[in-house]
Amino acid sequence: LLEAAREAGRLVIVTSDHGHVLDHDMRLIKAATDAERFKPATERVAAGEMLVEGARVVQPGGKVILPWSEKIRYTAKKMGYHGGGTPQEMVIPLGVYRNAGETDPIEGWHEVPRQEPDWWRLDARPERTPEARPVTPPPGRGKRPKPDEHTPDLFEQAGKGAAAPGDGDDCLQALFRSPVYGQMKARAGRVVIGEEKLQQLLRVLVEGGGQQMTGALVQALGIPSIRLNGFLAGAQKLLNVDGYPILSIDRPSRTVKLNIGSLKQQFEL
Repeated sequence: LLEAAREAGRLVIVTSDHGHVLDHDMRLIKAATDAERFKPATERVAAGEMLVEGARVVQPGGKVILPWSEKIRYTAKKMGYHGGGTPQEMVIPLGVYRNAGETDPIEGWHEVPRQEPDWWRLDARPERTPEARPVTPPPGRGKRPKPDEHTPDLFEQAGKGAAAPGDGDDCLQALFRSPVYGQMKARAGRVVIGEEKLQQLLRVLVEGGGQQMTGALVQALGIPSIRLNGFLAGAQKLLNVDGYPILSIDRPSRTVKLNIGSLKQQFEL
C-alpha cells in the first residue's frame, strides 16, 4: 500500500474508531441506563464519574454522566466496554505518512509546534512570586542551634547559582562575535539554523541553569517536536568545538544540557 502511494504521489492517512476499556477488577453500578459506560444526567454524579455537557453531547439536554475511572460498568459483565470518558474511549489516533524523499510542503497544510499548558509536565519550574516571604518561627526558649553551613536554605532565592539575565545576554552576544564561532560556522557549512533561533535555545538553557527537558524546549522554541532532533544536531555542529560536549542530549531522561563553563572557555568569552 505504501509503495503504491509513493508511486502515485499520494499521502497515506491511518486512523481508527474510538477504543474501549477491558474488564479488569471492574464493579457494577446500578443506573437507569442500558449503556455500558454512560448514564443520564438526571442521576447523581458518584465517585469516579463526571458530568459532561455541550453541543457535541447527543443525549437529551446536551448533558451526560461519564465514568472517568476504568473500574466502573453499568451493564452485565463483558470482555470490554464502550462509551466512558477515559482516553482509550475518547481519543483516536491519526497518522499521516509520506515518502521520506519528498520535502516539498503539503499544499494547504503547515506544521505547528506542540502546545501544552505549563502545568502539564512535572519538570515545569514554578515561578516564585514576589509576595512569597520566609516564615520566621516564633522565638523559643534555650540556645538556638548553630546553622549548618553545608545545608542549603529552604527559602533561599531560587536560581542563585544561575547566570543573571543580563550576564547571559552579554555572554550570548559575545559568542556570535567570537572568532571561534566564525570558524565553527564556516566549518559546519550549510546548517539551517538561524542565529536568532540558536540564541533563543541558549537563552532558555542558561535560564534553566544549564539544562531543560526536550518538551520545554519545543514549547519555548515554537518548533514541531519532530524537528527538534535535527535542530539540536545542527546546534551541536556550531557549538561542540573539537568534540567537547558543550551541548549534549541525554536521551533516556529527554534532557538537553549546556555546559556553560566549557562554552565560555572554548569560545574564549
